[in-house]
Amino acid sequence: MKCFIILILFFCDVYTQDYSNETLLQFMTKQKNLIDNLFQGYQRELAPVYGRARYTQSPPAIQVNLTVSSAKLLKIDDSEQSAHLAFDCHIAWTDFRLKWNPDEHDEIEELILPDSLVWKPDFVPEQLISFKTTTTLSEGSSAFVNIRHTGLVEYTVRYVQVILCLLNISKFPKDSQVCKMRLTSYSLLAREITLNPSVHESFELSEVDNGEWTVKELMILNETTRISNNLEYPVGGYNVLIKRNSQFYTILIVIPSVILTFLAFIGMFFSRITKDSLPEKLNLGFSAILATIMIIQITTDNLPKSPYVPILSIFIVVNLFMEVASVVLLLLLGIFLLDYDKNAHKDGLLFSVEAKAKLNRFISKRIHHFLLVISLSLLLLNGIIFYKS
Repeated sequence: MKCFIILILFFCDVYTQDYSNETLLQFMTKQKNLIDNLFQGYQRELAPVYGRARYTQSPPAIQVNLTVSSAKLLKIDDSEQSAHLAFDCHIAWTDFRLKWNPDEHDEIEELILPDSLVWKPDFVPEQLISFKTTTTLSEGSSAFVNIRHTGLVEYTVRYVQVILCLLNISKFPKDSQVCKMRLTSYSLLAREITLNPSVHESFELSEVDNGEWTVKELMILNETTRISNNLEYPVGGYNVLIKRNSQFYTILIVIPSVILTFLAFIGMFFSRITKDSLPEKLNLGFSAILATIMIIQITTDNLPKSPYVPILSIFIVVNLFMEVASVVLLLLLGIFLLDYDKNAHKDGLLFSVEAKAKLNRFISKRIHHFLLVISLSLLLLNGIIFYKS
């Protein structure tokens, strides 16, 4: 019994010393032998799927796992209705042809090889404008995949893509949008391959934001697209729920528009309306109208041409209409004042001499207070409606 134990310890010691004294060159030689044996007869052009017509009895579809580890919203182009996105995706699947027993190959459990040696699932982004993938730091260099002894093949790729993102701008600048990052494989059917999108546990949603947009949610999308009765393709990806940061537009457009209209009303109606002050009041009103038109032009230049009218544009246009109405009212009052000076002692078509005198006193002394209260109340109401929308 003692001799048996000594014999076992001897062989264990020899086994341990063999690997502890192994050089890198020796290990790489063993890896080469494994690769030669593993890829003997392997064809990367053939997908590891069952492609017979009687697919009801076929093996299960190959499972391709897509895991987003990080992402960045680069830009949302309102005029082009497109989203610029960059995200790192870990892709993994099992190729049964790449399995081996580590006990039979010097305890080698994984290989790192160029991706050109193995079959990889192909993905085509839907609603694509431009697309780029990056797996290496330098252009033209080979990317590598990690192959486990279980046949698991995995690698990480960075997608940089510009996709269509149809925007509903009716709530602009307080709008929320959903942009879809949809990946599909048109080379294999849904019964042959399944896309399983997910999000890595270390994924930080706050890192996806950019200055103008905040990403509220990243929703997993897993469905199929049916082309015909016999052609159904897998679709996997993510729906990105984003919300526009309205502070920029509030500070640079909404507040200046409110201040401009407010000061115009103060200048036109704070003091008494007389024939001497009327030209200055009209000049102020026309200047406010021109400035408001410029604000509308600045707003519409950055928006897509769509059937939806943004609430911001409605707010500014309402301010414009109130300014125009104020100028028209001043013109009518001015016409009355000039007519009164010429025909104060004559009956008019609508008013008698006494009625014209009372109306002139009301216009000269009191009407400006009434018009000021009405105009400022309408401006406040317009602002409340915009805020509540």
